[in-house]
Amino acid sequence: MICKKCTNEIPELNFSEEQLLETRGLVAHGLKLFLVRKLLEQGVSHSDSKLIADHLNPKIGHCNQCDFDELKGENAECPECGAFNYNLKELPFNEAFCSRLEWSLDFDNLGVEEVKGFWCDGISAFPPDMKSLSKAAIQQNRQIITEARIGKGGQDKYELTIQLGPKALDYYERDLDLTACIPDSDHRYWISIDVEEQEVMVKLD
Repeated sequence: MICKKCTNEIPELNFSEEQLLETRGLVAHGLKLFLVRKLLEQGVSHSDSKLIADHLNPKIGHCNQCDFDELKGENAECPECGAFNYNLKELPFNEAFCSRLEWSLDFDNLGVEEVKGFWCDGISAFPPDMKSLSKAAIQQNRQIITEARIGKGGQDKYELTIQLGPKALDYYERDLDLTACIPDSDHRYWISIDVEEQEVMVKLD
């Protein structure tokens, strides 16, 4: 496919699921130079490596060259500027889910005086190990480990472990929205926090 913005022919991504996940994480964190180096190590030519890095949009649906944010489907051409975007498909574990989970974390109702007034001001949709989001890894480990900002100021960095119950595992396998798996029962049954170790664990249905 030709990118109408830069007029280059865009290489096809023949990556494994784990390679795509790692690539997505690097782009989301603005590490395009590191991504190019990784692609070179995998035998991708220098010119193709740069083209791939330049046409992976950091945010799904948002053009990598302009402000258009309604791109549909993979390998999408921006109707505003003509730029090609790989626009990799959304994962079940994504920013929308993290935002909903963040809103659902109520520490005041845990019955723990130490965490009264705690709140969450962000959950990363990009875990340190992006490969842990592969379906094989999820089925094996049944959990996602990421980072969250929690505390009375909402800014202390905590390790967040999200355990996936039977419903969440099924939803993940079928690429369905995980927000439906956030419990609406008593918070004490599905949220636990260790302030000293700065660790939080939640259990999805």
